[in-house]
Amino acid sequence: MEYSELINEDLISLDIKSTDRFEAIKELSTLLTKQDRLSDEKLFIKDIFDREKTMSTYCGNNIAIPHAISNAVLKPTIVFGKSKGFCWEEDDETTNFIILLAVPNLVDGNNNTSHIDMLSSIAELALDDDVVMIWQKATNKKQILESLLLTQKKK
Repeated sequence: MEYSELINEDLISLDIKSTDRFEAIKELSTLLTKQDRLSDEKLFIKDIFDREKTMSTYCGNNIAIPHAISNAVLKPTIVFGKSKGFCWEEDDETTNFIILLAVPNLVDGNNNTSHIDMLSSIAELALDDDVVMIWQKATNKKQILESLLLTQKKK
């Protein structure tokens, strides 16, 4: 699936106000609701929190990738958030970038493939120092969006 179908500028926040992972997830989830990507924001947040409780989604390089397959998700979506930095979980480094993945729970079973593909693709970006540098220097949403779209085109 193309990133252009998964994210747009309205799904990017360059000024996350939250100072803990659960509040950041709630803050980014409101962007999903505003874009009509969720049928039930509370259910989606519960599903993400349940996933976070099983294992931290902090992946290093100042990036967390919270994600969940949820009946509340209407359309696969990526939400990008940039913060001034906070500790995702007690033993983690500072988190400056949150990439929230929302995956619908499809009846036909295709959700596992899309979930793994999205997570794998985003994890690759998180390891690319050039992309992370673009995110660090970004002053507008277009720069973030272009970094994601250009990176996918290189593949």
